[in-house]
Amino acid sequence: MSIDWNWGIFLQQAPFGNTTYLGWLWSGFQITVALSISAWIIAFLVGSLFGILRTVPNRFLSGIGTCYVELFRNVPLIVQFFTWYLVVPE
Repeated sequence: MSIDWNWGIFLQQAPFGNTTYLGWLWSGFQITVALSISAWIIAFLVGSLFGILRTVPNRFLSGIGTCYVELFRNVPLIVQFFTWYLVVPE
């Protein structure tokens, strides 16, 4: 059994623009990595901020930090997915 994979398709000219399919894939990979790193940095900063808020002596700020942490800790992940995907955009 012989399979002809035809890897040359990646080097062919794409129908729109002056690039190849491999160029499209590389561009998409770069955007994915940039978004992933940006999301990680934002999540780290927000998580650190609310984690620090839980340790301050001010009861109001500590309460805000605790509410945020407990909200995301106690709501099931699937409910959060549906909320962020279906409710928030409207």
